[in-house]
Amino acid sequence: MPWLCIVRNPVDVLLSWLTVDLPVNRGHIPAGERFETKLKTALLEPDCLSRQLIIYKWFMQSFLKSGLPIVRYENVIASNGEALANALGVKPYVREALSMQERVFDNQVLQTLTRAAASLTKLDCGTLYSQADIKQRLKNKGL
Repeated sequence: MPWLCIVRNPVDVLLSWLTVDLPVNRGHIPAGERFETKLKTALLEPDCLSRQLIIYKWFMQSFLKSGLPIVRYENVIASNGEALANALGVKPYVREALSMQERVFDNQVLQTLTRAAASLTKLDCGTLYSQADIKQRLKNKGL
């Protein structure tokens, strides 16, 4: 089976990370820190939100350096899975329509996202997400 990377807009990733009971919620990624000295050093940053943005950027840079095909989650949804099938080199098939599942977040999570908005729009995602992509997603979230 071929390998590929699926990426998602940092706004949605951060919202997810803010709501899960995993180390990334606290701004850590133990496996990455164990094997990547630069990442471990960067995550000495005291602010959790800053650490989460460092982790997201680290993932994006790792995916870009990997040489693997990269597919945006949003393109998978918009193409009803065809973007994923194409990246894997398999024939697309008829399936139920895919759609973005919008979640409702509590006020505290949305306030954290608001605090992160300026940093998110400056985040270097290589060629994967532009500042306009990030700003549009923030706007879709009402920010």
